Order: sequence, then C-alpha cells, then structure tokens
Amino acid sequence: MLLPLGAALGALVGASALLADALLARALPRPLLRHAALSSLPLSLVAWLLFTGGRMRRLPAQWLLRPLAALALVASAALGLTLLRKLTAALRARSLRVRVFGAALFVAAAQLLHGLDHRVLPRLYEYLHATLGALTLLAFACAASLFARPRPSRPAVALAVLGLALSPWAFTRLDAWPNVRAEVFGVHAPFVRHLALALTALRPAPVARPYAPPSIDPSAGVDRSALPRWEGAHVLLVTIDAMRADRLGRVVDGRSLTPTLDALAARGTVFSRTYTQAPHSSYSLSSLHTGEYLHETVPLGQRQPLTTMAESFGRAGYATAAVFTRGVFFTEGERLTPYRDRDLGFTRADHVDRDARGQADALVRELDDIVRRGEPPSLAWVHFFDAHAPYQGRGATPEAQYDDGIRHIDAALSTALDHARSVLRRPIIVAVTADHGEEFGEHGGVYHGSTLYEEQVRVPLIIAAPGMSPRVVTQPAQLIDLAPTLLGLAGLTPPASMRGTDLRPWMLPSPPSAPRTVFASVNTRVMVVRLPFKLIADLTFGVEELYDLTRDPTERRNLAEAHRSERSSLRASLDAWLAALAAESGGGAALARGRLGDRTVARDLLALARDRSRPADTRAEAVTLLARFADASLIASLAPLLRDASPDVRAEAAIALGRAGDRRARPALVDLLSSDPPARRWRAALALDGDPRATEALTEALWSDD
Repeated sequence: MLLPLGAALGALVGASALLADALLARALPRPLLRHAALSSLPLSLVAWLLFTGGRMRRLPAQWLLRPLAALALVASAALGLTLLRKLTAALRARSLRVRVFGAALFVAAAQLLHGLDHRVLPRLYEYLHATLGALTLLAFACAASLFARPRPSRPAVALAVLGLALSPWAFTRLDAWPNVRAEVFGVHAPFVRHLALALTALRPAPVARPYAPPSIDPSAGVDRSALPRWEGAHVLLVTIDAMRADRLGRVVDGRSLTPTLDALAARGTVFSRTYTQAPHSSYSLSSLHTGEYLHETVPLGQRQPLTTMAESFGRAGYATAAVFTRGVFFTEGERLTPYRDRDLGFTRADHVDRDARGQADALVRELDDIVRRGEPPSLAWVHFFDAHAPYQGRGATPEAQYDDGIRHIDAALSTALDHARSVLRRPIIVAVTADHGEEFGEHGGVYHGSTLYEEQVRVPLIIAAPGMSPRVVTQPAQLIDLAPTLLGLAGLTPPASMRGTDLRPWMLPSPPSAPRTVFASVNTRVMVVRLPFKLIADLTFGVEELYDLTRDPTERRNLAEAHRSERSSLRASLDAWLAALAAESGGGAALARGRLGDRTVARDLLALARDRSRPADTRAEAVTLLARFADASLIASLAPLLRDASPDVRAEAAIALGRAGDRRARPALVDLLSSDPPARRWRAALALDGDPRATEALTEALWSDD
C-alpha cells in the first residue's frame, strides 16, 4: 500500500524540483547559485528551528547565530548538491558495472540515513527527522537517476501513472485498516510518517462523532465521614523526576533500588496504576498542584492561574515551603508563567540546582525552620532531579545510569524522612510520586514527552500516614487526584476548581468497586484508561490504538480492529471528556476542539470562518486552526475570504491558501511580507515557498530578535 504513496510523492517532488531548476536556469546559469536559491527557504527555517529548543535557545547573540547558521546550511547544501550533480552525471557516463556499484553506494547511504532517522533522538525535534527523511529520498533518487533515460520507456511511464492513480485510493483505504493507519501515522516510523503527512490533504477531514455524557464519579455514595483524616498534620510531598512505576521495588544486582520507598509502601497505600496528565514536567507538576488538566485547558484559553494546593493549605494557616529547580518549567514554561513566577503558590521556595543529597539537606533546613517557628502545620514539597537525562549515575548503559540515580534519590530521601520523624511532633502525611516516566527503547524512543505508552506516563504513587492500613489499589489514579486527596487527608476542603478525585475512598477497607476512567495527553494525542483497556487516539490524524493492559502490559498488540466495541466505548468517553473541557472555553466548541488539534471539527471551523456575524478575531483563529489540518478541499473554500472586510481574516486566509499551494493568495502574501506583527511576516514568507522575496523576508526575520 505504501509503494504507490511513495512513488506518487517522489514523482511530485522530483517534478517540482526539476521545474524549479529549469525556471531558475535563465536567471542563475551557475548550478551552485541555483542550488543555493532552491535550498535557502527550507534551510533558513531549519536554522531558525535549531534555536527554538534545548540549550540552543539559551545561547547569547541569537540575532547573529541564527543567520550565520542559515548561511552555513545553505552554503553546505549548495556545495553538496552541486558535487552530487557532477558525481551522478559522471557515473551515468560510465559502464553498467560502475553505475550498479554507484547505485549500491547511494542505496547504502539511504539506508544509513534511514537508520539515523530511527536511532538519533527518536521522536524528538521533528525538523531534524524531516531533514533526514528528505536526505533519504535524495539518496534513493540519485541511485535511480543512474539508470534514467532521456526519454523514459512506456512501461516506466505507465508505472508512474499507475502510482499516481493508486495513491489517493491507497491513502483513503487507511480508514478501513486502523492497525496499518496507526503504524503509518504513528510514532514508530518517522520516514513513513512523513510520507503520510505529506499526503494528508488527499484525505477529507473526518466527521465529528456523537459522544456520551461524562461518566459518574465511582466514589459516589461513600460515607464521607468515614474517610481517613489527620487534621493539623504535616504534609510532605516528594516528587521524583522521570521515575517509572516499575522502578518501585525493582531488584538490580540482588538488591532493591528503593528500600526507603519499599518500607514506606509497606505501611501505606500504593496506587499501582497511576498516570501523569502529560509526560512533561511543566504540565505534569502544574496539573498535580492545581488538580486540573492544564495540557488541555491552557491551550483552550481558560482562566489562569487556578488556586493551587499550596495556596489552599496556606489559607488554612499552614506554612508552605518548596525545594525544586525551575528547570521543571523548561518545556512550554512560557504558557505556565502564572504558576512558575508564583512558585506554584508556595510561601517559601528554594530553586538551587542540587543533587539528591543537596535537595534532602535543603528539605531538612526547611523542616528545622518550621520547628523554630513553633511547628505550625506545614506543607513541604521536594523535587529530586537525579534520574533525569543526562544521567549522572554510574553504569555501562543509560538505563543502568538511570537506575543508579534512582538509588541515590532513595538513599537521600531516607535521611530526610528520618530527620522529619525525629524533629516533628505532629503526625506526618507522606506522598511520593513522579512527574512522568522514562523510555529506554520499548517503543522505539528515548527519554519522555513524546508518547502515551506506559513507560512514559505511568508513575508510582505512595501515600502513608500514621496508623494507615497497608493496601495496594489497582484501580487507575491520576496525578490531578493528589491535591484534593492530600487536602482531604489534612481535613481541608479542596477548591471547586480542582477536577481531581479525592482518593480516600480507595483507602477504606471496602473501597468502591466501580471502574475508574483516567486521561492523559501529549501533543495531539490523548489517552483514556478504563481497565483492562487503554485507548490512545491522535485527534489530528485519526490514529487509534487499543491495548489490553492485563494481557499485554508492554502494549505490543493493537486490538483496535479486534475489539471494536471496547474501542468505541473508550472513544466515547474520550470525546465526552474533551467536550466537557471545551464547553468551558470561549469561542465555542469547534474553536476549542480545534485548539486541541481535533480534525473532526474542520468543517465546523470553515463555517465559523465564513460567518461574518462572529467577531473578527474568532473567525481569524478559525482559519488559522483549519490550515493546520491541511484538508485541500476545505482550505480551497477560503478563497472568498481574501476579500473579507477584516484584515486579520484576509491575512490568515492568504497564509492558509498559500501553504496549500493556491496561487490566488500570492498577491496578498507579498503584501504581508511588509506587515506587522513580525510572526505574520515569516509565516507569509513560508507560504510563499520558491519566491525570492520570501527568502529575503525570512532572512530578515532570522536577524531579528522578535
């Protein structure tokens, strides 16, 4: 099925490149200059993206580094393409044996690039993998060019026509094969995924499906007076960055990695299937402290900041102190500034970067200070960072180094807990969890923040208090449940803004038996777990993966086709959850779902964009969101908006049409190259791909600090 897709895409790309080269030949007779012109726009974008993440964006003099990087990339590409052109021309003039040998070398280079695409930072930095995918195609094209004829044979032409004819059919057939679709659009095979993404416009946007109302709280009917509580107790929250759930009690070299946590679990409640709300520290920890699905509600534009757990404790007279690094806000921290800048509501906050022993010592100092102030009830939070990459522990492999980091954290925590028990007279409620997990190649990736598989989203959760009966809860829990639970254990009422569920009913001898449903998300993918099944769905590309976590805990067998009723039931719960979140957002449900990347609302967004009775900013945003879904037929319907009364609507319509290759938008796009804001200028430049004026505008943007 993928053969006609690749053949069609290769034919289109090759024909476009040859046409562009021929058009530029008169103005730029030297191949070196033509290659520089052809590569300037995409490589200028790559240069800009190089400085948008990681340590690169912290470097000084960005105004100089970005254009220098663009010049270096364009010069390297122009020189490389020119040499490659000469090499292929020379090889075509040689004997068949030499050409076969040369083609074998090109194919080997393509395989090497394809391997790098899978192995180097898998699922991270999309522009890097797009570049590797383009180089892979180029290597295959060079191999094929060694046998090309000036006039292609009839069978070759017939094969190309057949590939072009079959590609739309093959692509639309993906709806009938959910498992194949999951692999094509999934996170496992970046090269194939880029082929599929390039052809997304061939497939119409799916129609929104009806959804069921949200499920009933499974703890309803529990006698609230019987729930455990320790009024006036100290609360100690411990979070361990990147600790997977399977590291709790894991035996390595004949001994447990976590003897301190094992002892705590033996006298407390262990929620063995707890999920983070997102495999990013920033969203995960902020969601934990607010009891809210911030990965969804922040993009939806809902009111922030919400009342945090620390603020709720503080209003009840608790002393609050936190020991954590601001590095936890590294990913999309600019969206969470109300929480970052206010230290998540803690009165005292220590942000020094330390190892586990240093963090434990800082916590001890905070506890001693509480005692010096007469020991008011307190909430203390400490976050350990030693298990986060780059791993600092000892070991021959990254996983061994990671495990050593967990062992050091556990030892440091033992010191802090012993000190707390020795100096504090009030009861101590201890909760230990993690912000997310960590992947070591289980699904082809590393680190975290890229998938919703168990190794990245399942975390440990232990809650212990004096006299608590030990038990293990197998019903799913989620990190947004922790804040209302800790407030309830201290005898306080959680604020109404917290969506999390108080977990105390599951600490009773006879816990609720009704199944729980929990959710998580990353990028445009969302997850719902209701045991024994787990559904992962991509809102933009319609991918659905269903796993039986009891029989298939490593998530190897996608049951989306075999268990359609379970898939439909979980998808209805997912849609109901998203609808409930969207209902509280401004601009209507279609706009809200579009912000979350839900492609099923594409037609609703088109209707909203055309509705001149709606506010101009709402209509402009609808156009912007519609452009992300790359539905060619719907985007073509935006052409009348090029004459709209609103300049913002006109601008967004021009950019959307330009990205779809619609030449009707080119005059408007040229005008936008000199407009404000700067972000709109470079978006217009990217939509004018191939126009020299676009290259000038993008180069100017690279020199700018905006």
